Amino acid sequence: MTDFETVLLATDGSDGATAAADHALSLTAVFDATLHVVAVVPPYEGPDDEETREHVQSSMRRRAEAFVETVANRARGRGVDVVSSVESGTVHRTLLDYAERNAVDLLAVGSHGRGGLAETLFGSTASRLVSNASIPVFVAGGRHVKHPSYESIVLATDGSTGADAVVAHAQQVATAFDATVYVLYVVDVTLYDPDLVVDLIGGFDRLGSRVTTEVGARLTEAGVDVETAVRRGRPARTILDYAAEVDADLVAMGTQGAAGVEPTLLGSTTERVLRSAERPVLTVRTSPASIT
Repeated sequence: MTDFETVLLATDGSDGATAAADHALSLTAVFDATLHVVAVVPPYEGPDDEETREHVQSSMRRRAEAFVETVANRARGRGVDVVSSVESGTVHRTLLDYAERNAVDLLAVGSHGRGGLAETLFGSTASRLVSNASIPVFVAGGRHVKHPSYESIVLATDGSTGADAVVAHAQQVATAFDATVYVLYVVDVTLYDPDLVVDLIGGFDRLGSRVTTEVGARLTEAGVDVETAVRRGRPARTILDYAAEVDADLVAMGTQGAAGVEPTLLGSTTERVLRSAERPVLTVRTSPASIT
């Protein structure tokens, strides 16, 4: 797997987008990647006359251009190769189309955005990007960190075949930043009838131990420092609590996992983590995407 050579940062000038820019700049600098800074102006569908609509669209575009230029100047100041663009259209579709046209390897967005210029990001744009992107999506919260680094990474895994992609991308970041990866498997006891939990729990503990050991061995072979853990609880809450426990700088997880074991479908575990995370989350699609 190649490094992240092209990174797309979606910006709307919000605090979330500023946080995403902080991380995108660090990632592009370390990977010596090209940064594409893109803002999307959505269609204005107000009840106004055509002249007013055109005025509003022009105003939105000027603001978008200013947001893009602010980030592009930051990138140039750090010696990062940068391409800037203001696009028009439905935000998530336009970003995904842009990513495909430009062979983007990583898409960075804020978890919450600015209403008006762009849709409120999480619950709409960011959620749709995470659900539909065929490339990894880096979702940053609203906390501004001027020069973020990733010394500790929590890798939440369920051992499914598709989860290998999450491991590979976590390994990329860990190698680039000399990070320790904390491999976590969560046994979700809430999935099962209480009368069956006692009989099942030992088996899932053993499965989790096997999965984390195998993933850990793969990372260790690649020269990455590794710790492993198997925890019981509600998956999203347990992932967040464990990330806080080890003071993780990044959480890496898939958007879909093995049915019946650890449900990481967006709309359940992944969405809950993204909604509540106080640290950035790297999501990797583990099943075919279907743009909606």
